[in-house]
Amino acid sequence: LSQSTMEPCCEPLKWTQPLQLPRAGSGEDFLWSQPCSFQDREVYGHSASVVRNTVWVLGGKNQAGKRISVHCFCPKTLTWSDRTPKDRHAPCARWGHSVCQADDSLLVIGGFDSKHNLRDAWCLDTEDGSFTELCDDLLVFGAYHSAVFDDSTSRVTLFGGQCCVNGPYEYYNDVHVLHYDPDEDVEGWVPVPVKGIAPAARAQHCAVLVGDQMVVYGGANATRQFNDVWSLDVRHFSWQELRPVCGRAPPVELGLREQHFRVKSCRSILALHQMKLLVLGAATGHGVAAAPKRYGLYVFDLERREWKTAPVIHQGVLWRGNAAGWVSRCAKSGEELWVHGGHLGDDNQPRQIVLRLQTGLSQLVRQTVRGISALPHENLKLVFSFLSGSVADLI
Repeated sequence: LSQSTMEPCCEPLKWTQPLQLPRAGSGEDFLWSQPCSFQDREVYGHSASVVRNTVWVLGGKNQAGKRISVHCFCPKTLTWSDRTPKDRHAPCARWGHSVCQADDSLLVIGGFDSKHNLRDAWCLDTEDGSFTELCDDLLVFGAYHSAVFDDSTSRVTLFGGQCCVNGPYEYYNDVHVLHYDPDEDVEGWVPVPVKGIAPAARAQHCAVLVGDQMVVYGGANATRQFNDVWSLDVRHFSWQELRPVCGRAPPVELGLREQHFRVKSCRSILALHQMKLLVLGAATGHGVAAAPKRYGLYVFDLERREWKTAPVIHQGVLWRGNAAGWVSRCAKSGEELWVHGGHLGDDNQPRQIVLRLQTGLSQLVRQTVRGISALPHENLKLVFSFLSGSVADLI
Protein backbone atom coordinates (compact mmCIF):
# COMPACT_ATOMS: atom_id res chain seq x y z
CA LEU A 1 0.00 0.00 0.00
CA SER A 2 1.11 3.56 -0.58
CA GLN A 3 1.78 5.77 2.41
CA SER A 4 -1.32 7.83 1.67
CA THR A 5 -3.66 4.81 1.87
CA MET A 6 -2.04 2.87 4.70
CA GLU A 7 -3.80 3.11 8.06
CA PRO A 8 -1.58 4.63 10.74
CA CYS A 9 -0.36 2.36 13.53
CA CYS A 10 -2.03 4.55 16.16
CA GLU A 11 -5.42 6.16 16.54
CA PRO A 12 -5.48 9.91 15.80
CA LEU A 13 -4.85 12.24 18.72
CA LYS A 14 -7.92 14.00 20.09
CA TRP A 15 -8.40 17.46 21.56
CA THR A 16 -9.98 17.69 25.02
CA GLN A 17 -11.34 20.48 27.16
CA PRO A 18 -10.02 20.62 30.74
CA LEU A 19 -13.55 20.16 32.07
CA GLN A 20 -13.47 16.62 30.73
CA LEU A 21 -10.06 15.60 32.08
CA PRO A 22 -10.19 12.80 34.67
CA ARG A 23 -7.20 12.57 36.99
CA ALA A 24 -5.60 9.35 38.22
CA GLY A 25 -6.83 8.35 41.67
CA SER A 26 -9.45 11.09 41.85
CA GLY A 27 -12.45 9.07 40.74
CA GLU A 28 -13.99 12.16 39.19
CA ASP A 29 -13.36 14.97 36.76
CA PHE A 30 -11.91 18.18 38.17
CA LEU A 31 -13.83 21.35 37.40
CA TRP A 32 -11.02 23.75 36.64
CA SER A 33 -11.19 27.13 38.31
CA GLN A 34 -9.81 30.51 37.36
CA PRO A 35 -9.42 33.98 38.89
CA CYS A 36 -12.17 36.39 37.85
CA SER A 37 -9.53 38.62 36.22
CA PHE A 38 -8.31 35.90 33.88
CA GLN A 39 -9.59 34.42 30.62
CA ASP A 40 -12.48 36.83 30.37
CA ARG A 41 -10.99 38.30 27.21
CA GLU A 42 -8.96 37.23 24.19
CA VAL A 43 -5.34 36.90 25.32
CA TYR A 44 -2.39 36.30 23.01
CA GLY A 45 1.31 37.08 22.79
CA HIS A 46 1.75 35.78 26.35
CA SER A 47 4.26 33.17 27.55
CA ALA A 48 4.00 29.89 29.46
CA SER A 49 6.86 28.23 31.36
CA VAL A 50 6.87 25.15 33.58
CA VAL A 51 8.89 25.47 36.80
CA ARG A 52 8.68 22.62 39.32
CA ASN A 53 5.36 21.31 37.95
CA THR A 54 3.75 24.76 38.05
CA VAL A 55 2.93 26.65 34.86
CA TRP A 56 3.72 30.37 34.94
CA VAL A 57 1.74 32.38 32.38
CA LEU A 58 3.06 35.92 31.93
CA GLY A 59 1.63 38.94 30.15
CA GLY A 60 -0.36 38.95 26.95
CA LYS A 61 -2.31 41.34 24.79
CA ASN A 62 -5.67 42.40 26.29
CA GLN A 63 -4.68 41.57 29.85
CA ALA A 64 -5.94 44.04 32.45
CA GLY A 65 -3.77 46.27 34.64
CA LYS A 66 -0.65 48.41 34.29
CA ARG A 67 1.77 45.69 35.47
CA ILE A 68 2.58 42.43 33.75
CA SER A 69 -0.03 39.82 34.59
CA VAL A 70 1.21 36.67 36.33
CA HIS A 71 -0.99 33.59 36.62
CA CYS A 72 -0.01 30.14 37.88
CA PHE A 73 -1.66 26.91 36.78
CA CYS A 74 -1.48 23.54 38.52
CA PRO A 75 -1.93 20.73 35.92
CA LYS A 76 -2.65 18.19 38.67
CA THR A 77 -5.64 19.96 40.21
CA LEU A 78 -6.55 22.09 37.18
CA THR A 79 -6.63 25.29 39.23
CA TRP A 80 -5.39 28.81 38.53
CA SER A 81 -4.02 31.38 40.95
CA ASP A 82 -3.40 35.09 40.35
CA ARG A 83 0.17 36.14 41.22
CA THR A 84 0.12 39.51 39.47
CA PRO A 85 2.46 41.94 41.30
CA LYS A 86 0.79 44.77 43.19
CA ASP A 87 3.77 47.09 43.68
CA ARG A 88 5.41 49.41 41.18
CA HIS A 89 8.71 47.53 41.09
CA ALA A 90 7.60 45.11 38.40
CA PRO A 91 7.56 45.09 34.59
CA CYS A 92 4.85 47.04 32.84
CA ALA A 93 2.06 45.17 31.06
CA ARG A 94 3.32 43.69 27.80
CA TRP A 95 3.00 41.06 25.11
CA GLY A 96 5.35 39.49 22.56
CA HIS A 97 8.11 39.25 25.18
CA SER A 98 10.66 36.44 25.37
CA VAL A 99 11.04 34.23 28.44
CA CYS A 100 13.71 31.69 29.31
CA GLN A 101 14.27 29.70 32.47
CA ALA A 102 17.40 29.95 34.64
CA ASP A 103 17.12 27.40 37.47
CA ASP A 104 13.94 28.41 39.34
CA SER A 105 13.88 31.93 37.89
CA LEU A 106 12.28 33.22 34.71
CA LEU A 107 14.03 35.91 32.65
CA VAL A 108 11.54 38.22 30.91
CA ILE A 109 12.86 40.24 27.95
CA GLY A 110 11.35 43.07 25.90
CA GLY A 111 7.96 43.00 24.21
CA PHE A 112 5.35 45.59 23.27
CA ASP A 113 3.01 47.68 25.36
CA SER A 114 0.31 49.93 23.97
CA LYS A 115 2.79 52.75 23.24
CA HIS A 116 6.36 51.44 23.27
CA ASN A 117 8.86 48.97 21.88
CA LEU A 118 10.44 47.60 25.05
CA ARG A 119 14.02 46.49 25.61
CA ASP A 120 14.23 45.85 29.36
CA ALA A 121 15.10 42.54 31.05
CA TRP A 122 13.68 41.30 34.35
CA CYS A 123 14.12 38.28 36.61
CA LEU A 124 11.07 36.65 38.19
CA ASP A 125 11.82 34.63 41.31
CA THR A 126 9.25 31.83 41.31
CA GLU A 127 9.87 31.15 44.99
CA ASP A 128 8.31 34.42 46.19
CA GLY A 129 6.93 35.93 42.95
CA SER A 130 9.15 39.03 43.11
CA PHE A 131 10.69 40.81 40.12
CA THR A 132 14.19 42.29 39.82
CA GLU A 133 15.17 44.50 36.89
CA LEU A 134 18.41 43.33 35.29
CA CYS A 135 19.08 45.94 32.60
CA ASP A 136 17.47 48.17 30.00
CA ASP A 137 20.01 48.30 27.20
CA LEU A 138 19.05 45.69 24.60
CA LEU A 139 19.99 47.11 21.20
CA VAL A 140 16.98 45.45 19.60
CA PHE A 141 13.85 47.33 20.63
CA GLY A 142 10.63 45.40 20.29
CA ALA A 143 9.12 41.96 20.54
CA TYR A 144 8.61 38.43 19.23
CA HIS A 145 12.28 37.48 19.43
CA SER A 146 13.40 34.22 21.04
CA ALA A 147 15.82 33.53 23.89
CA VAL A 148 17.45 30.51 25.53
CA PHE A 149 19.57 30.17 28.68
CA ASP A 150 22.67 27.97 28.80
CA ASP A 151 23.39 26.81 32.39
CA SER A 152 26.95 25.80 31.58
CA THR A 153 27.96 29.31 30.49
CA SER A 154 25.34 31.35 32.43
CA ARG A 155 24.44 33.14 29.20
CA VAL A 156 21.19 34.20 27.62
CA THR A 157 21.25 34.11 23.82
CA LEU A 158 18.61 36.17 22.00
CA PHE A 159 17.83 36.07 18.27
CA GLY A 160 15.67 38.15 15.92
CA GLY A 161 12.61 40.22 16.75
CA GLN A 162 10.63 43.13 15.33
CA CYS A 163 10.23 46.81 16.14
CA CYS A 164 7.39 49.15 15.20
CA VAL A 165 8.82 52.26 13.50
CA ASN A 166 6.01 54.83 13.06
CA GLY A 167 3.68 52.17 11.65
CA PRO A 168 5.68 49.63 9.63
CA TYR A 169 7.91 47.08 11.32
CA GLU A 170 11.63 46.43 11.14
CA TYR A 171 12.80 42.83 11.43
CA TYR A 172 16.13 41.60 12.75
CA ASN A 173 18.41 38.58 12.55
CA ASP A 174 20.98 39.79 15.07
CA VAL A 175 22.27 37.72 17.99
CA HIS A 176 22.74 39.26 21.45
CA VAL A 177 24.13 37.73 24.63
CA LEU A 178 23.50 38.55 28.29
CA HIS A 179 25.59 37.04 31.09
CA TYR A 180 23.30 36.20 34.00
CA ASP A 181 24.42 34.99 37.41
CA PRO A 182 22.19 35.70 40.42
CA ASP A 183 25.31 36.31 42.55
CA GLU A 184 26.89 38.81 40.17
CA ASP A 185 25.99 42.19 38.71
CA VAL A 186 24.50 42.13 35.22
CA GLU A 187 26.70 44.04 32.77
CA GLY A 188 24.17 44.28 29.97
CA TRP A 189 23.58 42.92 26.49
CA VAL A 190 26.42 42.40 24.03
CA PRO A 191 25.91 41.99 20.24
CA VAL A 192 27.71 38.92 18.92
CA PRO A 193 29.24 38.52 15.44
CA VAL A 194 28.20 35.18 13.97
CA LYS A 195 29.75 32.77 11.49
CA GLY A 196 28.08 31.21 8.49
CA ILE A 197 24.95 32.21 6.59
CA ALA A 198 22.37 33.54 9.03
CA PRO A 199 18.58 33.05 8.82
CA ALA A 200 16.52 35.77 7.20
CA ALA A 201 15.43 38.56 9.53
CA ARG A 202 12.25 37.50 11.32
CA ALA A 203 10.03 37.57 14.38
CA GLN A 204 7.41 35.23 15.91
CA HIS A 205 9.80 32.29 15.65
CA CYS A 206 10.33 29.65 18.35
CA ALA A 207 13.55 28.33 19.87
CA VAL A 208 14.74 25.58 22.20
CA LEU A 209 18.18 24.71 23.54
CA VAL A 210 19.45 21.26 22.53
CA GLY A 211 22.85 20.69 24.12
CA ASP A 212 24.93 23.66 22.99
CA GLN A 213 22.65 24.40 20.02
CA MET A 214 19.89 27.00 19.89
CA VAL A 215 17.39 25.42 17.47
CA VAL A 216 15.12 28.00 15.81
CA TYR A 217 11.94 27.21 13.91
CA GLY A 218 9.69 29.34 11.71
CA GLY A 219 8.66 32.93 12.19
CA ALA A 220 7.58 35.67 9.80
CA ASN A 221 8.47 39.06 8.36
CA ALA A 222 6.21 41.65 6.74
CA THR A 223 5.62 39.67 3.54
CA ARG A 224 5.95 35.95 4.33
CA GLN A 225 6.06 33.24 6.96
CA PHE A 226 8.86 30.71 7.44
CA ASN A 227 8.92 26.97 8.14
CA ASP A 228 12.69 26.44 8.12
CA VAL A 229 14.83 25.06 10.95
CA TRP A 230 18.18 26.57 11.98
CA SER A 231 20.80 25.72 14.57
CA LEU A 232 23.05 28.27 16.31
CA ASP A 233 26.08 27.01 18.21
CA VAL A 234 25.88 29.11 21.40
CA ARG A 235 29.54 28.48 22.21
CA HIS A 236 31.11 29.47 18.88
CA PHE A 237 28.13 31.37 17.42
CA SER A 238 27.98 29.70 14.03
CA TRP A 239 24.75 29.15 12.09
CA GLN A 240 23.69 26.04 10.21
CA GLU A 241 20.42 25.43 8.40
CA LEU A 242 18.91 22.02 9.13
CA ARG A 243 17.41 21.35 5.74
CA PRO A 244 14.99 18.41 5.68
CA VAL A 245 15.93 15.44 3.55
CA CYS A 246 12.35 14.19 3.32
CA GLY A 247 8.84 14.92 4.50
CA ARG A 248 6.69 18.02 4.21
CA ALA A 249 7.27 20.96 6.51
CA PRO A 250 4.30 22.72 8.16
CA PRO A 251 2.36 24.91 5.73
CA VAL A 252 2.96 28.68 5.73
CA GLU A 253 1.58 31.75 3.99
CA LEU A 254 3.92 33.40 1.49
CA GLY A 255 2.05 36.38 0.06
CA LEU A 256 1.41 38.59 3.08
CA ARG A 257 0.58 42.27 2.89
CA GLU A 258 2.54 44.61 5.10
CA GLN A 259 0.40 46.03 7.89
CA HIS A 260 1.08 49.15 9.92
CA PHE A 261 0.68 48.98 13.69
CA ARG A 262 -0.64 45.42 13.38
CA VAL A 263 1.06 42.05 13.70
CA LYS A 264 -0.43 39.07 11.88
CA SER A 265 -0.30 36.40 14.58
CA CYS A 266 1.35 33.24 13.30
CA ARG A 267 3.76 31.99 15.97
CA SER A 268 3.56 28.25 16.52
CA ILE A 269 4.02 26.33 19.78
CA LEU A 270 7.31 24.41 20.00
CA ALA A 271 8.29 21.56 22.31
CA LEU A 272 11.24 19.16 22.43
CA HIS A 273 10.77 15.40 22.79
CA GLN A 274 14.12 13.61 22.92
CA MET A 275 15.75 14.68 19.63
CA LYS A 276 12.50 15.64 17.92
CA LEU A 277 10.79 18.99 17.61
CA LEU A 278 7.03 19.01 18.14
CA VAL A 279 5.53 21.94 16.22
CA LEU A 280 1.89 22.82 16.81
CA GLY A 281 0.94 25.14 13.98
CA ALA A 282 -1.76 25.82 11.43
CA ALA A 283 -2.88 22.99 9.16
CA THR A 284 -3.72 24.36 5.69
CA GLY A 285 -2.59 23.80 2.15
CA HIS A 286 0.95 24.92 1.33
CA GLY A 287 1.10 28.61 0.46
CA VAL A 288 -2.68 28.98 0.74
CA ALA A 289 -4.32 31.36 3.19
CA ALA A 290 -7.30 29.04 3.72
CA ALA A 291 -9.96 29.64 6.37
CA PRO A 292 -10.83 28.39 8.84
CA LYS A 293 -7.48 27.01 9.95
CA ARG A 294 -7.11 24.03 12.26
CA TYR A 295 -4.28 22.94 14.51
CA GLY A 296 -1.72 20.58 12.98
CA LEU A 297 0.96 18.69 14.90
CA TYR A 298 4.26 18.23 13.05
CA VAL A 299 7.42 16.41 14.13
CA PHE A 300 10.93 17.22 12.92
CA ASP A 301 13.62 14.62 13.66
CA LEU A 302 16.79 16.59 14.36
CA GLU A 303 19.04 13.59 13.72
CA ARG A 304 17.40 12.29 10.54
CA ARG A 305 16.19 15.73 9.44
CA GLU A 306 12.77 14.42 8.52
CA TRP A 307 9.34 16.03 8.81
CA LYS A 308 6.29 13.95 9.66
CA THR A 309 2.70 14.84 10.41
CA ALA A 310 0.86 13.38 13.40
CA PRO A 311 -2.73 12.21 12.93
CA VAL A 312 -5.05 14.56 14.86
CA ILE A 313 -8.83 14.69 15.06
CA HIS A 314 -9.71 18.39 15.04
CA GLN A 315 -13.18 18.18 16.65
CA GLY A 316 -13.96 21.72 15.57
CA VAL A 317 -10.86 23.17 17.27
CA LEU A 318 -9.70 26.25 15.39
CA TRP A 319 -6.08 27.36 15.20
CA ARG A 320 -5.02 30.42 17.20
CA GLY A 321 -1.85 32.37 16.45
CA ASN A 322 0.47 33.43 19.29
CA ALA A 323 -1.14 31.11 21.80
CA ALA A 324 0.89 29.93 24.77
CA GLY A 325 1.60 26.24 25.23
CA TRP A 326 3.37 23.77 27.46
CA VAL A 327 3.84 20.03 27.91
CA SER A 328 3.04 18.47 31.28
CA ARG A 329 3.02 14.89 32.54
CA CYS A 330 0.06 13.11 34.05
CA ALA A 331 0.59 9.85 35.95
CA LYS A 332 -2.24 8.06 34.15
CA SER A 333 -2.42 9.58 30.67
CA GLY A 334 1.26 10.43 30.11
CA GLU A 335 2.30 13.63 28.34
CA GLU A 336 -0.24 16.32 27.54
CA LEU A 337 0.20 19.33 25.27
CA TRP A 338 -1.76 22.29 26.65
CA VAL A 339 -2.75 25.31 24.58
CA HIS A 340 -3.93 28.52 26.21
CA GLY A 341 -5.39 31.61 24.56
CA GLY A 342 -4.37 32.77 21.11
CA HIS A 343 -5.45 35.31 18.51
CA LEU A 344 -8.39 34.42 16.33
CA GLY A 345 -11.39 36.70 16.71
CA ASP A 346 -14.93 36.38 17.99
CA ASP A 347 -15.87 32.75 18.55
CA ASN A 348 -17.04 30.38 21.27
CA GLN A 349 -13.98 28.16 21.31
CA PRO A 350 -12.63 27.31 24.79
CA ARG A 351 -9.67 29.43 25.87
CA GLN A 352 -7.83 26.32 26.99
CA ILE A 353 -7.57 22.95 25.23
CA VAL A 354 -5.47 19.82 25.71
CA LEU A 355 -3.96 17.29 23.34
CA ARG A 356 -2.90 14.03 24.95
CA LEU A 357 0.28 12.76 23.33
CA GLN A 358 -0.48 9.14 24.21
CA THR A 359 -2.78 7.24 21.92
CA GLY A 360 -4.23 3.77 21.53
CA LEU A 361 -3.62 1.27 18.75
CA SER A 362 -5.64 1.39 15.56
CA GLN A 363 -8.02 -1.41 14.62
CA LEU A 364 -5.60 -2.62 11.92
CA VAL A 365 -2.75 -2.90 14.42
CA ARG A 366 -4.93 -4.68 16.98
CA GLN A 367 -5.89 -7.27 14.39
CA THR A 368 -2.25 -7.65 13.37
CA VAL A 369 -1.17 -8.15 16.98
CA ARG A 370 -3.73 -10.93 17.42
CA GLY A 371 -2.09 -12.71 14.53
CA ILE A 372 1.36 -12.64 16.14
CA SER A 373 0.25 -13.77 19.59
CA ALA A 374 2.33 -16.90 19.19
CA LEU A 375 5.56 -14.91 19.44
CA PRO A 376 7.75 -15.42 22.54
CA HIS A 377 6.95 -13.17 25.50
CA GLU A 378 10.02 -10.95 25.11
CA ASN A 379 9.29 -10.38 21.43
CA LEU A 380 5.72 -9.38 22.22
CA LYS A 381 6.95 -6.89 24.84
CA LEU A 382 9.18 -5.30 22.19
CA VAL A 383 6.28 -5.03 19.72
CA PHE A 384 3.92 -3.42 22.24
CA SER A 385 6.56 -1.02 23.57
CA PHE A 386 7.06 0.24 20.03
CA LEU A 387 3.38 0.47 19.15
CA SER A 388 2.18 2.13 22.36
CA GLY A 389 4.78 4.90 22.67
CA SER A 390 4.26 8.63 22.42
CA VAL A 391 3.20 10.29 19.21
CA ALA A 392 6.77 11.32 18.40
CA ASP A 393 7.86 7.69 18.60
CA LEU A 394 4.92 6.38 16.65
CA ILE A 395 5.51 8.53 13.59
